[in-house]
Amino acid sequence: MQFNGQRRDYLRVLYDVKRPAWARLKRNLVTVPGMAGAYLQNTDVDVREIEVPVRIIDVEKVGLQKIKEDLAAWLVTDSPCELIFDDEPDRIYYAVVDDTVDLEEIVTLGSGTIRFICPDPYKYSTTEKYVEFTNAASFNVGGTVETEPVITVEVAQDTTFLAVSNGEQLNMIGDVADVDVQPFEPKQRIFWSECNSLVGWTDSATVDGGTVAGTLKTDGYYFYSDNYGTGSQWHGPALKTSLSEALQDFSIEAIIDFRATDPKQVGRIVITALDEMNQTVARMQFWRRNSYAKTNYALFSAGHGANQKTIFHDTGDQLSVWNDFYGMLRIERIGNKWNVYVAQIDRTTGKHHSRGGVRYW
Repeated sequence: MQFNGQRRDYLRVLYDVKRPAWARLKRNLVTVPGMAGAYLQNTDVDVREIEVPVRIIDVEKVGLQKIKEDLAAWLVTDSPCELIFDDEPDRIYYAVVDDTVDLEEIVTLGSGTIRFICPDPYKYSTTEKYVEFTNAASFNVGGTVETEPVITVEVAQDTTFLAVSNGEQLNMIGDVADVDVQPFEPKQRIFWSECNSLVGWTDSATVDGGTVAGTLKTDGYYFYSDNYGTGSQWHGPALKTSLSEALQDFSIEAIIDFRATDPKQVGRIVITALDEMNQTVARMQFWRRNSYAKTNYALFSAGHGANQKTIFHDTGDQLSVWNDFYGMLRIERIGNKWNVYVAQIDRTTGKHHSRGGVRYW
């Protein structure tokens, strides 16, 4: 048995697993006086219940209490997870363990029954990937219940809209441009760096709120430093580059990796947008400012000197949610509106989580 993508060597599933062919059905009937029988109004499909008899074998001699802890960590989840049986490897159930299961009894006696509930009563086959198509295609999908496809679209050129239709329904984002209207491109990339080379970058003589010291390097993927120089206040290396043109409206995004290698370390990463006079227009800063509190802060500000305005300065929803940070910082100005955004990024899926930010006029 595989649950939530995991197995356990100490768990043996016995043969008499109770998997009903279908979930319980409730037929809703309407009776009419004088008419024999009734009309079938509709059918409700109940949740599916699965009973899995198991035996515990302490093959690693870790002790039953340790097994009980591991069982709870494995089986007790907040949301349904994939449940796959070895005799049915091409079918997937989405299940949660029943809260009436007595894990202690199972472990102590060496055998027992784990009960799963499937809020979604259907079982699924593994995902089938069909050939690519350009405009239209039809697929023959087996099974006994209607299912919807997952459509992935790769946009090959600029477009004002994207639409997917099944012939009767339409899902569209954007809008179709009239023939006499010139589409407007709201954002154009002016500058992009993968931080894989120092070509085009020069040492900066000054930094906002600190002293320049040490050196920055590249490992082919990131700018990093193993030499921060010396100083009694904020100090470290800094690089500067130029844009091809001056901007009024802009959006800046950066991916940073910020983690301490010692509990008492402090540090900060600062990304600053400058005007033609080298004065600060906008600043993104991520920092740990206290050697006695393992808490990271994100700081966004606009303006220069006495006119500098802090837009956002926070730790996220919880004090530790941005610790060991790998994620994105973004600041943008459109007219008189500022938007700031900070989020952790899951290194495996690329999804953003633990977000923070604000809008400011």
